[in-house]
Amino acid sequence: MRALWARIRPWSTAPNSEVESDLPELQSAPRDLLDRLLPAPSWPLRARTALEHALQPWLNSQQPDSPCQVVICAPYDNGDKILQGWALDHDLRIIQPPTYEQIIANDTSWLDQWRGASDTRLVFPNLERAYLRHYNGLALIRALLDHIGRCGHICVLGCQSWAWAFLENTCPTNRASMQPWAMDPLDSDRLVAWILDELSSPTLRGK
Repeated sequence: MRALWARIRPWSTAPNSEVESDLPELQSAPRDLLDRLLPAPSWPLRARTALEHALQPWLNSQQPDSPCQVVICAPYDNGDKILQGWALDHDLRIIQPPTYEQIIANDTSWLDQWRGASDTRLVFPNLERAYLRHYNGLALIRALLDHIGRCGHICVLGCQSWAWAFLENTCPTNRASMQPWAMDPLDSDRLVAWILDELSSPTLRGK
């Protein structure tokens, strides 16, 4: 053991400059070269395609088994804009979020646009904007979720994942009528499959 340690110790205690001098000089590839070799995935287009496929049965059914569809998106991925574009293409009514003042005052008049549209398919792309993490900031969204659960509204809710996790713990309600959807994470297997798919594309092979 002492002999082994004597062989390892000089290398482990060598100055960083000596260790680094043994390594070949590494340089970052230019950004335009990386973009040509492996273009960034078209996330909005792929997400839109997946959304269309997931919600098509709900869209075509007169009385869907799960009247309320919940699309859970990662923060800052523009999921609300993708859902809003989908709603516009299908001529669905889009619900605007309440104002800060309406949330704090628990202004239930905001719910009138839900109560007066029982036969209309509604889309609320940003559920996370209907509450505040404040003592008086949850009453309005609790009333909304309770109303949706009791009345079986035919609607689609978009919500950021962190906000949905928070609401599940703070706003328990009847979720039997809600069908949640979430994009699968880009794990190692999917990452490898995407890279191989890109490398085998005719456009890339021609470069």
